[in-house]
Amino acid sequence: MSEVNIPILISNFKPFRLISRDESDTWEPSLEEINSSTYDYVKLHRVSKFFDAHLPKPMPACFGFDGCIFSPALITQWH
Repeated sequence: MSEVNIPILISNFKPFRLISRDESDTWEPSLEEINSSTYDYVKLHRVSKFFDAHLPKPMPACFGFDGCIFSPALITQWH
């Protein structure tokens, strides 16, 4: 199988929000964990939901747990 590399764009909402998969999907670090950087940082980068962004190529976009939108950066030539 050949490798496919697709650049992505990442956008963040303001104010910060979490997008959970269901009601049991929580993230509740203590202030001490945040200040000492011992919280579960991997979960913040996890994908919570893929969706059809109606892109010209059949590629999904997704929401990350930390509220980011990940979208393929479809490169076109500028004339």
